[in-house]
Formats: sequence, structure tokens, C-alpha cells
Amino acid sequence: GIYLTSWTFYNIWGKKPFYFSLVPRLALGVGVAGLGWFFGTLRERHFQMRDAIVDHYVKLHPEDFEHLSN
Repeated sequence: GIYLTSWTFYNIWGKKPFYFSLVPRLALGVGVAGLGWFFGTLRERHFQMRDAIVDHYVKLHPEDFEHLSN
């Protein structure tokens, strides 16, 4: 939303047609969306791995976590 609004106001301010640099800007938008998806997936996998490591450690050392099971 913000991207398209700023693009429109930039074209209006510069008195350019609405289709000015349409293809590069759409490619940039798709690229940024792809990067956002990639880093979101990477973050999700990181937290899944972290939780799996913590769970494994708790299963290996239950005596250290007895106070949490009550």
C-alpha cells in the first residue's frame, strides 16, 4: 500500500505518466516481497530449530527442570 502510494505521488510530483518505470518498479516490488518471504521462512525455521534443541536438552537433563514440571 505504502509502496504504491509513494510511487503514485512521486509520478504526480514529477509530472510523469502513471506507467513511468512500471516494469522496474514492479520487479523491485516482487523482489522485495520475495526477500520478505525468504527471511520470514528462515526466521520460522530458526525458531523451530531452537525449540527442538531446548526440548531435547530438557529431555536429556530432566533433573535440572523438575521445578518446572510441578
